[in-house]
Amino acid sequence: NYQYGVNSFHKFHGSEFLPLKSITKSFFDWYENWYLGKGNSVNGMFTGLKDLRSIFNNAIDDPNTELTPNDYPFGNGPSKYKIRTETTRKRSLQVEDLNLIRELPLEQESRAWHMRNYWLILLNMRGMSLVAYAQLNYEENLEGDRIIYRRSKTRRKNKSKMIVIKMSEEAKTIFNYYDGLNEQKTGYIFPLYHNLKADTAEKRFNRLRLYNKELNDEMTAIGKEIGLRHNLTSYVARHTFATVGKKKGVPISKISELLGHQDLRTTEIYLDSFDREDLDEATELIL
Repeated sequence: NYQYGVNSFHKFHGSEFLPLKSITKSFFDWYENWYLGKGNSVNGMFTGLKDLRSIFNNAIDDPNTELTPNDYPFGNGPSKYKIRTETTRKRSLQVEDLNLIRELPLEQESRAWHMRNYWLILLNMRGMSLVAYAQLNYEENLEGDRIIYRRSKTRRKNKSKMIVIKMSEEAKTIFNYYDGLNEQKTGYIFPLYHNLKADTAEKRFNRLRLYNKELNDEMTAIGKEIGLRHNLTSYVARHTFATVGKKKGVPISKISELLGHQDLRTTEIYLDSFDREDLDEATELIL
């Protein structure tokens, strides 16, 4: 996953050999000018820089490297580089949109029908990632009508957060269908990894990237059929879960816990771009 960000730094640097100790604030200042000068977005740059930051953290934690905390180039000080982002309008759905997606006639067993099932499962599982969803298995992740897993973004330094989700009625219906296809009731619950001959981590990752594109393409086509003007991706499911919860009066602290965030500030940032709509509604009410 980090390789995509690393490739960008190699292109900028012009060499395959790039010692971490040589990466300083000046390096990032020049890289930023180069990257944005090519017409790329600030948020695209953020993704690569975030990956490199993770590599630095792992290298500093590893006693076999010569890096120390003093070599860490990120932060707020005058000699440190602060990774920046731009606020973008988050895409989320209304309850009415969700009902249109559920009710859209699709041929059973078609690819679009399966992809809609997968997307609805992600929504019902509190915006679970496709990576976590694909790897759910009977032995480790299923206890009665509950799904138990660890969120991949919180695994560093053994701070992995355990997520326990009781399946909704919609989730049970979809689960029961795919469960019925697995006579042994072992291995992966959902068939994204089924019949996969290549079992290396890299090939599984590539398979997931392909599935994610198929999911986004099919759901975007479904979105157009119901009148949506923006792409309907797996990430929209997560934003929709959070937004609908906020609109229905669920406290942000509870939404934070449901999403598996490590701290409340992350959730506040996550929901920040939705506040404009709330303010517009409040203005109308006042006037």
